[in-house]
Amino acid sequence: DTVMRRARSVREVLLAALHQAITDPDLITEVRGSGLMIGIQPRVATKEIVQRGLENGLLINVAGGDTIRVLPPLVMTDEQAGELGAGIADIVNDIAEQENAL
Repeated sequence: DTVMRRARSVREVLLAALHQAITDPDLITEVRGSGLMIGIQPRVATKEIVQRGLENGLLINVAGGDTIRVLPPLVMTDEQAGELGAGIADIVNDIAEQENAL
């Protein structure tokens, strides 16, 4: 029960930070998954998100082509979870801004 509460907390903090930092809610079409297996479907190129994540020290991978998968560790602090969520949002925001500039 304690493990599930911790997983729920990390997930909630991560997703709250993601949604708070995203400049346009329409940039995220869906968030799905269970516990700490989180799938985020953005409207921007997922391969670019993965590459930029690596450059920024965020481990993100692609699941199913148009969905990025985040598997944060259970031992992640709430602060780290918030940083991860905000970091993903910053990358999505930046890519969207560049795509709109073209």
